[in-house]
Amino acid sequence: EEVVVPGEGGHVDLAAGNDREAAVIAWLRARYGHVSVERVLSGPGLVTLYGALAALSGKEADPALTPPDIAERARRGTCDIASETVQLFCGWLGAVAGDLALTIGARGGIYIGGGIVPSWLAGGPGLFSEEIFRARFEAKGRFSAWLSRIPVHVICRKDAALLGLARAARDA
Repeated sequence: EEVVVPGEGGHVDLAAGNDREAAVIAWLRARYGHVSVERVLSGPGLVTLYGALAALSGKEADPALTPPDIAERARRGTCDIASETVQLFCGWLGAVAGDLALTIGARGGIYIGGGIVPSWLAGGPGLFSEEIFRARFEAKGRFSAWLSRIPVHVICRKDAALLGLARAARDA
């Protein structure tokens, strides 16, 4: 049976899994104080992550840059910072999803919604790295094998929230 678990998980602390992520978090903490998952793993967060990586590289980020701009630069391979932004995003999303799967015991699967991942997958291969995502999803020490059996699904329907509301209304 599927169980939808509502919450505000985007506001939990973002954890570093390596030195580069620790440097990004330190930069973000100096600027914002609390560094939540949503600070990085969202549309605005993608721009924030790009800005942090640019600053750590001694470069200025274009203030008019949008998430689609970053994705396009990464897809074309014309901007190393955009490519690293996308790679870190995929890795962090995998790590957070793996933490969530462990926390709630999501043996039946994890579902990823929103706009970023579905749009990256719709754009063809090469942008969303399932390999990076899955490696970080499963990188949980002695629970790696347990996590390797958990499927991850991406919700690509733009009307998924409306379908859920319709079902909730019908079942009320």
